[in-house]
Amino acid sequence: MSLRKDIQKFNVALKVFCDFSTESERLRIQSSLYLVTLVSDINKGIKAYLSDIEKGECKEVLGVDFKRLTQREHWLKNNKLRNDPLLTKNTPLKDFGINYEFDGCSIECTQNVVNILETGIDEMIRLLKEAKKKTLTAPLSLFGNFYRKQNREMADEFVETEYEEWKMNVGRLTYERLKEKQTLIVAEFLKMNVLRFAYHPSNREMEQVDLEKVKAFLPSNYELANDFTEQCAKFRRFISWQGERLVLDYDAYGKYLFQYFYMLSEEDRVALLAMDKWLQLIEQDMAKVKPEVKEATMDDMSEADIDEADQTIAMQRRIKSCIYEMTAEGTLKHLYDYTWVMMVMNETKEMPSFDTPTSFVDYMKQCGVKSMPTRSNITKYYDRARGEFPNWTFSDADGQEASRRNNVAKRFLNLMRCGNNSH
Repeated sequence: MSLRKDIQKFNVALKVFCDFSTESERLRIQSSLYLVTLVSDINKGIKAYLSDIEKGECKEVLGVDFKRLTQREHWLKNNKLRNDPLLTKNTPLKDFGINYEFDGCSIECTQNVVNILETGIDEMIRLLKEAKKKTLTAPLSLFGNFYRKQNREMADEFVETEYEEWKMNVGRLTYERLKEKQTLIVAEFLKMNVLRFAYHPSNREMEQVDLEKVKAFLPSNYELANDFTEQCAKFRRFISWQGERLVLDYDAYGKYLFQYFYMLSEEDRVALLAMDKWLQLIEQDMAKVKPEVKEATMDDMSEADIDEADQTIAMQRRIKSCIYEMTAEGTLKHLYDYTWVMMVMNETKEMPSFDTPTSFVDYMKQCGVKSMPTRSNITKYYDRARGEFPNWTFSDADGQEASRRNNVAKRFLNLMRCGNNSH
């Protein structure tokens, strides 16, 4: 059984135990011991879950109401366990013909059961809070790994069968027909409104959708949904173009699947995974009918021609180079100076931005920057900054130190915009 189902089962079992009574004292004691075992198993499961996240893995989505289930009052409301007339008698369990060991120790009396159960609930609350925090601050790669695991487990023979049937009916396979099929597959996917939980696109995102170009590859009688442009704008967040190849961003795609796993229907989840398979099959045939359509690399493309994905690589390489030069020249004197780098990136339109210090640290490591401060270190100094760049003030520094911190950001921005030989 999954960890999520175990938590749900414990939630129901504890409520039933507290709300209903039985004339059989022995049965009630046995029920309380079952709760002890169940919460213990749950805590072991959450610890394993946290360990997997540390390794960059996630085998399941908890999908529980963290806000409610991390409230002690939810589990121990009205002190029903403490007020239970049987459990508070402190009666030896042997009087009921029960011998029970927990974690290698014998539970002697009913009062011990209450204490162990409450301790287990408190630990579960702590672990659930940690699990919530870990998933909120996890690197995107965790969700990419989660997506790949889901994809491996999906039976996709039906996609291959449908694709081969389409190829049989289409006649001669050409690159243009494959492009048309690719566009139709995406349009049909968007029509299902699977991305309905994604936040509403901005005007900028809407303007980036070339609707006429999309329509050119769709059947002449194809009816677009009223919100098609909006759906396209959302979809663009999960893809990149490498030359003429449409490539799914598995990290972003996986994060959406993870975040809304239990809000999405089974049909939605299958559609998310099936579209990926469709695109893979189409791409394979594109490479056959037009061999020159291949993944571009930085070695065989100029910067002016690189696509969005390769621009990301170029950005990361430049950031690494800038950090290297700033370290060598002594501009980055302290690890906490990365705080000012993060802040100026967040305030600069053409630069990556970060919701949390963790996402910034993860990104910089992807860039190849090995020596980074901890998340808590960045948070501590971030909270001390006030105002806007280039005139930040600091609650813990003024004068030359405040000027130096602003200059760290200025130097980084200058290097990024003008090249590494600019002073």
